Amino acid sequence: MSDTASLPENTKVVLSHYPEGTPTADCMSIETEPTPAPEAGHVVIKNDSVSIDAWIATTMSKGWLHEFMPLGGTVTALGVGHVVASNFE
Repeated sequence: MSDTASLPENTKVVLSHYPEGTPTADCMSIETEPTPAPEAGHVVIKNDSVSIDAWIATTMSKGWLHEFMPLGGTVTALGVGHVVASNFE
């Protein structure tokens, strides 16, 4: 697949600063960028819904016993979506 004109724009949530306590919307910003065509063996999925559970929320703050998101990093989440482009033979 080489035509990216029909692909939806990629919208991502980025961690703009570390929260004090529970993460709130002001800790994040929305960025958009063109969606690249999928490489061989890959797909592009359009999210229908996403969820940030308690564990993911703790990765937005330093001080936990696991890795944390860097400032400017994409906020990870669990989600459900559907395939809009595929590059499988």
